[in-house]
Amino acid sequence: MIPLARIDRALIETLVPQKGRMCLLDGVENLTAAGIVARAPAPDAGHPLAREGGLAAVACVEIGLQAMALHGALMEESGQRPGFVSSLSDLLVARSHAGPFPFLAMADLLFRAEQGFAYRFAVRQKDDLLVAGKATIMFPDLGSLGA
Repeated sequence: MIPLARIDRALIETLVPQKGRMCLLDGVENLTAAGIVARAPAPDAGHPLAREGGLAAVACVEIGLQAMALHGALMEESGQRPGFVSSLSDLLVARSHAGPFPFLAMADLLFRAEQGFAYRFAVRQKDDLLVAGKATIMFPDLGSLGA
């Protein structure tokens, strides 16, 4: 397993499908086979999901989804192949907007299969919960798409 100190934004960008400014994570606080606690920097005016000078808390679901992708990639020690969100359930949006603080994204693996995976996730700033829920990601069968 890769040492936590080596998991920086540059490495993360090689492991998750999101690239450039849309790669929102910059480190990992904790990593086990069962889950991950990942970091994302505080939002600023240039944040790719910010609107009208702020970041709606519901947009933080993307941070949770990226933590899920990063966990999967680190467990396989390879890049995470692109997938799509097939289900988002039990979604709780606890606040209207994110504050000016760094994020912690927790993702706990519920199941993983060749076709996809599911996690329970939560995104916090300091001690405040922003969003939480469950998400299922499916990997497209490229053969059936004519690719």
